[in-house]
Parts: sequence; C-alpha cells; structure tokens
Amino acid sequence: MNTIFRKTLLASLVVPFVLGAQSANAVLITDWGYQVNNTLSEALNVKNNAINAVDVIDGGGNVTSSTLTWGGNLGSGQSSLMIDGVSGDSGLITNGSALAGGVFTHTNNPIAGGGSLKSFNLNTNLTLTPASPEGGAERNLPTITFRSFFKETDNTVDLQDCVVKTSSVACADIFTIGNIGVLDGDNTFTVTTPSFTIDDYVYTVLLELTDLTALSPTVCAAAGANAGCLGFVTDEEFTTPFRTRFSITATQVPEPGTLALLGLGLAGLGMSRRRKAATA
Repeated sequence: MNTIFRKTLLASLVVPFVLGAQSANAVLITDWGYQVNNTLSEALNVKNNAINAVDVIDGGGNVTSSTLTWGGNLGSGQSSLMIDGVSGDSGLITNGSALAGGVFTHTNNPIAGGGSLKSFNLNTNLTLTPASPEGGAERNLPTITFRSFFKETDNTVDLQDCVVKTSSVACADIFTIGNIGVLDGDNTFTVTTPSFTIDDYVYTVLLELTDLTALSPTVCAAAGANAGCLGFVTDEEFTTPFRTRFSITATQVPEPGTLALLGLGLAGLGMSRRRKAATA
C-alpha cells in the first residue's frame, strides 16, 4: 500500500468518526432561568367600551402583575381580575417537575352600574436563559393568548333564577375560556409550545392551566362562550384563583449509526480512488 493511498484511507475513515464524536459530545441544558410575563388585554365591558389593564413593571421591564378593575364601589371595593408574573435565575429543570407560572385571581364584590366586564385576552410569555451550563443565548418563546369571557350576574334576581347558585348570598359569576381542548383527570389543560433545538437536543415547553372545569352548555352560553368551554364559577364576596404551571422536556436528536459513518468514509475512499484512476 503506497503512502498516498494510506493517507487517503486514514482521512476517509477518521473524518466521519470525528464528526460523530462531536455530535455525541453535545451538552444537554439541564437547568434554566425563566421570566414569565402574564398580561390582560383587549378587555371590553358589557357596553363594548374598553377597560384598560394596569400593569406593574419592574426595573427590568418585566410585568410583575396585570389587573382589570370594573364596577361602582358599594362598600367592599370594585371587582377585579389580576394575574402575576414569576421569575427565577435557575430552577426550571429539564425533564423535571412543573413550576408555578402565575396565579390568576378574581375578586368578586357587589358592584353598581352597568359597566361590568364581558371579555378579555389572557396572555402569557416565557423567556428562558440557560443556567447549567451557563452562557447560552436566551430563548423568548411565542406569546400564548387565551380569549376569555366573563359574566357578571345580576345580584338582584331571585336566587332560584340563578344560572349558577353556589351560595345564599347571590348568583355566582362565571369565568370561561373558549373551547381550548380537553381537561385531564386533574382538571388541568396543557398547551404544548413550539419546540426549539440547541445543539443535538429538541426542547419543548408545556404550559398547564389548573383549577378549571368543563362547564355546562347553559353556563357557557350565559358567559358568551361556545358550548364545551372551560372555566370556573366565582362566589359573590369571595376571591377565586386558578393557577398556571410550566415545565420543559428535552429529547436528543437521533445520531447517525457507526456503520453509516463507516460507509461514508469508504464512499469517500472510493471517490478518491476513482479520481486517481481517471488522472493516471
């Protein structure tokens, strides 16, 4: 075997295995920092007038809370919806448990006037920063928007005429999210966000809405939502929350098999031999 042939054979076989070794050494991001910005927007009252949300912004430009308020104060304060944001420098573990992603709270007070809430958007945006290993670029995921509906029930009607009666005080109000899917056994709805790839791993974030129930067609219709809506009912003079959670999973991109790499090397060797024969 001449020297030129030996060098060609060595190069043809080594290069694919080097490429394979580089692929095998890709590092999984095991821990992430996170910033969850939750906002309420495009709110309308029953007269189709806008209700502007009040957002509290921290020094980094992140939303720490977003609040809608409506109705005349009859002594207990106005009614409101509020959702907060969460953040952490680390703690979101790949393929680990879900973290709290913000709490949505309805404060239900007796109110005066006809300007009660009718509909609004609930928006959530997540930014991820690699924490272990450090140094990677942050990932700003697409904002997820849930179109939501609300029914402020008439507190003057006979309790027997309530669409939903849950107490002896007054008819319950109704919060709904349009038909976004099917609840699991824990009354949780899960949204899968678009996946992204870093090195040889595909990462997917899962957003969970908890504390929801499938409401009857009558209740959905009363709130202005389609049949099959999800939501909850809220007692007068009480505060009712629902919670969000998020998690991240990762799967490794399948690597080429060793035989395929060897075949690539032999193919390169064959091409080299043919070129030499053609020029001989």
